[in-house]
Amino acid sequence: MQIVLIETFLDLMETRNFNRTAERLNVTQSTVTHRINALEAQFARKLFARNKGGTQPTAAGLRFLDHAKALQHQWHEATRAVETAGAYERSMRIGLQHDLAAHYAGEWLAAVRRELPATSIYLEVDYSSQMNRDLGAGDLDLAILFTPHYLPDLHYERIGDMHYEMVSNQVRRIEDVRPDDYIQAVYSPAF
Repeated sequence: MQIVLIETFLDLMETRNFNRTAERLNVTQSTVTHRINALEAQFARKLFARNKGGTQPTAAGLRFLDHAKALQHQWHEATRAVETAGAYERSMRIGLQHDLAAHYAGEWLAAVRRELPATSIYLEVDYSSQMNRDLGAGDLDLAILFTPHYLPDLHYERIGDMHYEMVSNQVRRIEDVRPDDYIQAVYSPAF
């Protein structure tokens, strides 16, 4: 099975529109149709119902969705493994919280690279809930996150604090903030 068929299927599951998927994949609409038809021919099942109101997945399409995601993930893992074969002694898969990536990823990764020059580094920016699942499944070796879900056989360590600033165009001092002018941001319990 060609990975391009899987990726086209996954994109169409997201957009539910052949033209939009074609735009996003930078191909023609007929190419998207051809790829989906080829995938449907392999299964001998329709994966999408097409009509004027749009494109909806069939029961077969919905059943294939999780498998397609897993196939895509495995393909990308295999690609990374083959690309780095012989170039590095070992590899490390790291997850990093979205809020931290912009401020710390470059500097932190440069330090990791200096300390471990023979290590291939794969960085994935995500949210705590997904990184917890990836750690538990063994898809990540290390994650820097805000809200850990403690799992047996994993080591957790507090590495620092994050400070946020309240910004206002109305007042200069916190004492002058009025409840009717304040927008409360609700974060996870870890905050």
